Amino acid sequence: MAATPTVPAHLHRPAISRQQLAFGWPHRVAAGLLVLVGATFVAVTLAANLFQVGPAFDRLTDDFRPIMSQKALQTDQQDIDTLAAAGAEIQTEMLPALAQQLGVTPEQFSTTMAAQYPDVTAGLAAVPQITPSFTSLVTMLDEQRPYFAAADAIPTESVPATSVPWSLFAVGLLSVGLGAWVWFRPRGSAIAVTVAGALLIAVPLALNMPHKASYADTMNANLKPVYNQQLITQASGSLTTLTAMGTQMQQEMMPDLAAQLGMSPEQLNSFFAENFPATTAALAELPASLGRFQGLVAAFDQRLDDYETMEPVSFEPIVWFMIGGGAALFLLGGAGIVITRRAGRDGRTA
Repeated sequence: MAATPTVPAHLHRPAISRQQLAFGWPHRVAAGLLVLVGATFVAVTLAANLFQVGPAFDRLTDDFRPIMSQKALQTDQQDIDTLAAAGAEIQTEMLPALAQQLGVTPEQFSTTMAAQYPDVTAGLAAVPQITPSFTSLVTMLDEQRPYFAAADAIPTESVPATSVPWSLFAVGLLSVGLGAWVWFRPRGSAIAVTVAGALLIAVPLALNMPHKASYADTMNANLKPVYNQQLITQASGSLTTLTAMGTQMQQEMMPDLAAQLGMSPEQLNSFFAENFPATTAALAELPASLGRFQGLVAAFDQRLDDYETMEPVSFEPIVWFMIGGGAALFLLGGAGIVITRRAGRDGRTA
């Protein structure tokens, strides 16, 4: 009797159905990518110090919003122009005219001014340097308005930037969890991966985050050369000089001039308004102008630490990483859907 041929043991493995092959879609690649993307989101959130950057960003934009409006900056420039015009008028017209009225030479009057009103003398000497420096600052801020408006809307105008690090952190943890689920439960996971990828693409694009992040980075780069302690110290010193000048002029110099010219305060004011309109306008507006500039300098001073916290962070690469990770997941999930549907259809017709 012929011997029955022996079949190798490995040929006794059970047949694999097309449905089982369908679960061979690249779900493990997708699971690994999900975990990688999620872990990277968590790592970026922590490494970029976003839990500190988000609140710093909100504090800075909240304090800068009033001073960055077009109306506020136009008013600041008008204040500067008024002060500059007054400084020129005082030096070229008012002081020579007062010297003539008092019967002294301009040099003698200047010597008396320096001795009796040192704050006024120092202020008038500083005005030609102060006004161009403040003009440069206001011009620079005006140029940053479009960038600030976009940055101020991160992630939206009604949602604060503080929500961004928490969102990234939560998305990271959810991605890691979804990756684990895809790894151990591949059935139906292709749809979940595709939806997750679509959300990571759609949400940033719907919120126009690439544009906003790019403008925020540009604004930070443009502010970096000027936004420092030196700027704040210089601007504060200029305001101190102008405040002292205005106070001494109003409280000491003007009453003394009225007495020396034999005029009442009202007559002196009328004389100044008629002959020195720029100086009269500047003196009338000086308290309000100084108040506005003190608010501007105070915002820079109070938020310097916040700017130094957020300045090293580049926001645009973070946004594009989210979108790129979403695109990879969307393609993998879409491929998985195609594979599983084709395998299912082939299984029904077999």
